[in-house]
Amino acid sequence: MPIILSSDRTEITTFAGKQSCYPVYMTIGNIPKHLRRKPSSRAQRLLAYLPTGKIEGTDFSDAILRKLRAQLFHTCMETVCAPMFGPAADGMDFTDSAGTVYRFHTVLAAYVADYPEQCLVTCVRYGRACPVCDVLVDEFGDDVCGETRQQGDTLLTIRTASALPSKEGKAMLTAAGLNDRRNPFWAHWPHANIHAAMSSDVLHQLIQGVGKHLVEWMLALVPDERELDARFQRLPYATGVRHFRHGISKLSNVTGSEHKAIYAQLLACIQGIVPINAIRAATTLLDFIYIAQFECHSETTLASLTIALSNFHEYLPVFLRPGVRSGACSCTSELRQLINPADFKLPKLHAMQHYVSSIRRFGTVDNYNTEATERLHIDLAKNAFRATNKRDYGTQMCRWLRRREAVLRFHSYLSWIRGEPLEPQARHETHASIAHPPVIVAKRPHHTHVSLEQLRVEYKATHFVRAMDVFLRRWHQLPHGPGWDTVLDTRRTSALRTISTVRVWNHVKFLTPNVETVASTDSRSTAYASAARGRFDPVLVRVTGEDIVGVGGLEGTP
Repeated sequence: MPIILSSDRTEITTFAGKQSCYPVYMTIGNIPKHLRRKPSSRAQRLLAYLPTGKIEGTDFSDAILRKLRAQLFHTCMETVCAPMFGPAADGMDFTDSAGTVYRFHTVLAAYVADYPEQCLVTCVRYGRACPVCDVLVDEFGDDVCGETRQQGDTLLTIRTASALPSKEGKAMLTAAGLNDRRNPFWAHWPHANIHAAMSSDVLHQLIQGVGKHLVEWMLALVPDERELDARFQRLPYATGVRHFRHGISKLSNVTGSEHKAIYAQLLACIQGIVPINAIRAATTLLDFIYIAQFECHSETTLASLTIALSNFHEYLPVFLRPGVRSGACSCTSELRQLINPADFKLPKLHAMQHYVSSIRRFGTVDNYNTEATERLHIDLAKNAFRATNKRDYGTQMCRWLRRREAVLRFHSYLSWIRGEPLEPQARHETHASIAHPPVIVAKRPHHTHVSLEQLRVEYKATHFVRAMDVFLRRWHQLPHGPGWDTVLDTRRTSALRTISTVRVWNHVKFLTPNVETVASTDSRSTAYASAARGRFDPVLVRVTGEDIVGVGGLEGTP
């Protein structure tokens, strides 16, 4: 039974106060990923809230306080995970619905976390070493990948250094890139290797990591930021593409979705205003980001991932110029003192070396991306905090979650008794078995009285009258014969004369089936035709024919 853990501190207050929460989540690898990624399936379970209180009123130094907080984390995690240590070694019997008894071993398979959390869990020095391999900070900017660290070697180094004099022990730990954590929680977990369990993190390492640095470097390379902003502003509205009406140079607190929207438009906007090698570096890095997020991989895609990373390192020196690399260093002040701002000794840059091996070990990155756990913070932390009176909120949050879980279980029991589905049905293997309307239109129009002249001038619908004429011909379905053409023309002309205004919808939604994987859900897109916004999106419409995805044309659709 592969155990997948994740932990991350999050802020639960929006404007006032600095209240935080430290949830720990757990799921198992036996559950399909399309269920583990759905919060409604409740495949991710909340294990505990770790302490977040501050140590005040003491004369301890910052180094001692950091050590105390780290030791508190490991002590609490050992208490939380202790029930899984025994079954990991001896196994535990489970019986399925058919009565077959299986013996499971709770093996620590993956730990999903960002880089600071990975350093805390693996006892690696923040900013000085890689939590996965033995590469240290001096090689972070190189295209190299070291040997995977072994849990036994880490424990041996820490315990050996603790037995040496203070100065010698500190030098030994520094050379290994480790911290003095004598009793980490995973030391008593059988068959575990905490370093091999560290998974790649697309959100913080790529989307909010190296990709964010790339945008900052491009802003420093362009002669005038206003020109780059103007190019983003001039891009037309399009379905599925975010429009930055004020540019990107003044954005603050940029979210992951906003960064993705910037990456989709960046190459077109920097063309001709930055050096050609900078464009090539951006191209190779964006190739790496997009290929890494594929929901299905093969040897070909993994080879493309390796080539993109090598090419990115080849063009990376283009950013080694005054005002570019130094001006774009957005790391913490503590880490900025450790590295030379004129080089690329960034932990997130080195983390890209482990994506191929991580995909081979754990599967595609959507299995263990921190975007899923960030979404869990809403249901299991922030909503629970809002239900409290903000005093002794930890106890109230646990009580609120227990009661909510009891209600959900009772609802599932009633659904089982009544023969109703317990959860929303997952996508079947055949897409043809799923019936979706090809287009989704709002019940009420956005404009109820629009004249035909307005359609022609403002909406550019120059062929509307002709299309209406063809529609009326088909609608009447009069039999053919002598004299019937005159009757049809008379009825059609009288019908068109009675039409003075029409109802108009400014946008329509449609579902595009995702055929990359069986469990993928349909993606919803919106096409706009708004005269007020000056936006008219082109769409391709299949009128007839049955597709492999099971969605036919629009012929015969009401």
